[in-house]
Amino acid sequence: MSLNRIRTVLTRALLEDRAMDEGLFQYDLAENIEEWREMMHQDGEDYLIVVTAAENKAAMVLIDAEAVFVNEEARAHLRSLWGDQYGPNMEQMIPEFARSLNDDELPVSGFKIAGHGEA
Repeated sequence: MSLNRIRTVLTRALLEDRAMDEGLFQYDLAENIEEWREMMHQDGEDYLIVVTAAENKAAMVLIDAEAVFVNEEARAHLRSLWGDQYGPNMEQMIPEFARSLNDDELPVSGFKIAGHGEA
């Protein structure tokens, strides 16, 4: 897919609430979850997002220390974490995600939530 097509597919999945693909998640993302969780822990992040797109389909995983959220569940959980900032954050991230995918790299993005994990 072209860079513009990847961006369109991601925009539809992440901002327009289109369905995501379980098979693509299994093919591109599922086997790396524990590796990404370890990387997230080493980097001191609370959450990690990874997306992929192929053949006009998209998939997403959101990882935290204890749970893995896949596709629509990941999108919904991320939206609940970010609230009104979900749209603006995704509008900033989608072009970077698309560039990485266009370069045959899975975009991996970690982030912290203020107050998360503090006693």
